[in-house]
Amino acid sequence: MIRVLHIVGRLNRGGIETLLMNIYRNLDREEIQFDFLIQSEQKGAYEDEIRSLGGRIYRIPAKRRNLLKNMAGTIQVVKDKQYQIVHRHSAFPSMWLDLLLARIGGAKVCIAHSHNVEPEKWYYGIWRECLNKVSDIRFACAIEAGKFMYGRKQFDIVKNAIILEHYQYNESFREEMREIYKLKNKKVIGHIGRFGVSKNHKFLLDIFEDICKSSDDYRLVLIGIDENEQFFKTYIKEKKMEGKIIVLPPQEDVWKYYQMMDIFVFPSINEGLGMVLIEAQVSGLRCLVSEAIPPEAFVTSRIESMNLSEGVSRWADRIQSYQDLYDRSDHDVEIESYGYSAKKAAKELENIYKGSLEKR
Repeated sequence: MIRVLHIVGRLNRGGIETLLMNIYRNLDREEIQFDFLIQSEQKGAYEDEIRSLGGRIYRIPAKRRNLLKNMAGTIQVVKDKQYQIVHRHSAFPSMWLDLLLARIGGAKVCIAHSHNVEPEKWYYGIWRECLNKVSDIRFACAIEAGKFMYGRKQFDIVKNAIILEHYQYNESFREEMREIYKLKNKKVIGHIGRFGVSKNHKFLLDIFEDICKSSDDYRLVLIGIDENEQFFKTYIKEKKMEGKIIVLPPQEDVWKYYQMMDIFVFPSINEGLGMVLIEAQVSGLRCLVSEAIPPEAFVTSRIESMNLSEGVSRWADRIQSYQDLYDRSDHDVEIESYGYSAKKAAKELENIYKGSLEKR
């Protein structure tokens, strides 16, 4: 059996962690096992499931809290447990340091995995050079995420796979969820994502405020991690929209929540892929997204892009122009053809992990 050490920040229900769990659940775990090195003291939502699947979890301090202990801890885990493959996931080129530490600890294969596109900073070029030198394999969720992370260096695309059957449209779930949240006869705008600057929640709230000026038929559902959550709750209160907006933490059965929505709005400022957009399209939702969303996310005819520069009113008008009812037939076969099946992605990674050791 090959044990692969994944380095991530936390094990909550974020995009990176959800991708890893989708793949992990579909692995042949007699051949490949996933273990996790995390930089957080808080227990994550996926930790119990990971242990039940045979995975191990190691904790070290975050770099900003204790850089020396973080560095020493990474080396020690890799060395003591004799990990041959270390797979680092991040949105920043700074992950070069973790892979260097893994190499010092004895790792034979160091894998970098880019999951986002961030605004450029002057020192990123230096970090890229370091990352390209220390990494043996370079992955990205989309072309632009790869270019951002590795520059002109070669990389491979690993699709942000999902368990397709979970997200297929289900009328029973729709009725159940709309009953629970008292959304009968309402048009539900949905959004899933951490409450951070890049997701552009303030713009979304301003759109919703504009819609509410002309109609009381709409409700907004926001599901996400609590980064900057208090700011947005205060903003919602200032705009006197508390009774029209539902704010929820990340959900274990998130696929049910897509069913109660009528349109999915995703006005990101920057985005690596937007895994939730794949999930939304499998559930048959219409999606209105910003120009920051990469082409790889456009896997059905249900997704449409608008420039953020068109402004709040134009976005609000476009949302209101959508028909109340439309066919939400399954799109899983169509989306699977683009490579977003977790079963397919798991098999591809198994082969890559095995092949990487055979070459060394």
